[in-house]
Amino acid sequence: MGGAVYLTRIYDRLPETIHELDRTWIALAAYNVGMGHVYDARDLTVQAGGNPDKWEDLRFQLLLLEQSWWYRQTRYGYARGSEPVRYVENIRLYYQHLQQPQVLAQSD
Repeated sequence: MGGAVYLTRIYDRLPETIHELDRTWIALAAYNVGMGHVYDARDLTVQAGGNPDKWEDLRFQLLLLEQSWWYRQTRYGYARGSEPVRYVENIRLYYQHLQQPQVLAQSD
């Protein structure tokens, strides 16, 4: 229950400019790696000319937080950026699986 409450708090702290489903993906990344690192990745996304409100743009910058040249430019420093990316991508795959119509076995 505590994890659900924490995720909700993170979700609510994100900027209103982030819309669904990107908001959920970014909240899950922050749940995994911390809000500060997500804000660092958002800053790097803007510097790279991407949209910090889109998971697809933000995920690449999270990966850069593992490289010293990039994380030295950030407020919160080093992060294992590949972990939240894998975490969110696994959840996305599961979500897509749940969205597929169920195929019922037909008996002859």
